[in-house]
Amino acid sequence: MGGLSRRANVIRQNLNEADKPVLILDAGALLFDLPVLPPSQLSGKKEQAEGIMQAMRSMQYNAIGVAPQDLSAGIEFLEHLQDTYTIPFISANLVRQETGEPVFKPFIIQQVGDLSVAILGMTGIDTKTLNNELLSNVSILPWQETIRKTLTALVNSPDMIVLLSNFPEQINIEIAQQFNEINLILQSGHSSANRVPYLKGKSLLTQTASRGKYLGSIDIHWTSAKKWHQDNTPRLKTSRDRLDRINWRLGRLEKRNPGKNLSQNVQYRKLQTEKASILKEIADIQQLEQQESENLSTYNYRAIPLKIALPEDPEVRSILADNKKRVNEINKIRMEELRQKTSKANILSSMAGWKSCQTCHAEQTEFWKKTDHAKAWDTLNNNKQQFNQDCLICHVTLPTYDRNVVFRDNLLAALTPEFKGVSCEACHGPARKHTEQPEQNRPLKPTVQTCLTCHTPDRDDNFDFDRKVKMIRCPASKT
Repeated sequence: MGGLSRRANVIRQNLNEADKPVLILDAGALLFDLPVLPPSQLSGKKEQAEGIMQAMRSMQYNAIGVAPQDLSAGIEFLEHLQDTYTIPFISANLVRQETGEPVFKPFIIQQVGDLSVAILGMTGIDTKTLNNELLSNVSILPWQETIRKTLTALVNSPDMIVLLSNFPEQINIEIAQQFNEINLILQSGHSSANRVPYLKGKSLLTQTASRGKYLGSIDIHWTSAKKWHQDNTPRLKTSRDRLDRINWRLGRLEKRNPGKNLSQNVQYRKLQTEKASILKEIADIQQLEQQESENLSTYNYRAIPLKIALPEDPEVRSILADNKKRVNEINKIRMEELRQKTSKANILSSMAGWKSCQTCHAEQTEFWKKTDHAKAWDTLNNNKQQFNQDCLICHVTLPTYDRNVVFRDNLLAALTPEFKGVSCEACHGPARKHTEQPEQNRPLKPTVQTCLTCHTPDRDDNFDFDRKVKMIRCPASKT
């Protein structure tokens, strides 16, 4: 959520500097990171979503596409967010099973300066999301059935049509090739890099990298032609390179056969035919550039990295800070409820705790106490996020870090103080048996996969195992 305040600052700067009307859109996947939320997290996650929507309203968003994971808390909650924060959710293919009618508006029309812009939404299909019991009364229809119907419903033809889609890129390409009416497709979903806008059919497709680390901005000059100007320079260069190659081959044949009539030479005639074809191709490209370039639509695109160094927007930062406090209090209450129901004995029976390790490994324990791992829980506590289960799982010591098991068995609620912080067993595995029979039950050696359980790309996109393991590796044991 911290990136939202930096995103807000960039948006506000652009709004202040813009001499043209602006649309602020998102194709979805904003609110939740799981297709089905564990019951223990539901109340906290919903409160967090409230904060995100409040921040989006402050940033003056015009519309949001509905992605599968946005549905994790159910349709009623999403409708509540839309009504409370007055930002429309858009989806043409998310429908109620009993009526077949769209849950949200399939499209909206926005007046942007002199232009009428239709904004359509398409929800991707995720089988995990559809297994959510909170969504038993809705269906997600195939895009083939709904896009044509939605486009037909645009009685007064808009000047421009934008699609907010969280389908995979290959499906978006198919949509672009099948529906020439769509001018711009904004994609959401996983992408490890920004996608510079590119043309498929008559649609321009683009996407920023996932995990909220970039903000994309497109400055569009839209003309009555309703067509994008395509830069034909690469195509023209390729054709001219081919022509140069053919002229070279023709010249070589002529040099090898001085004074001869090569009109009957099969290879010579084939090359001449190919040369004529390329010359026509070059002439067509040049003519197209000359005839249409002045009336075609153009754009400037930039992807803005939301680095930590970017200043935060004070209003959104305040919204998010208050929201995090409320989420933490909700999670605190929920954790206490779970703690009362959870049997600590069985869940933690395989664990020894760092104080038991200290008995035989005093030097290693003293070294560990000076590492950031030892202070991991303190970091959350100081930031009032010690009950945020998404964060907490990687700031404590657990018998397993399999998220499904952790939340299913309420492991976080069972932890006692000595397991707060990332201690010995987080890297070497549960050690109760090792304390009882050291030689027969040797501790595990941590591998890169051990670290990647928590040092995932969205939390640590600069993780270097060889370098960082040296920072936390304990002194060699003498026993």
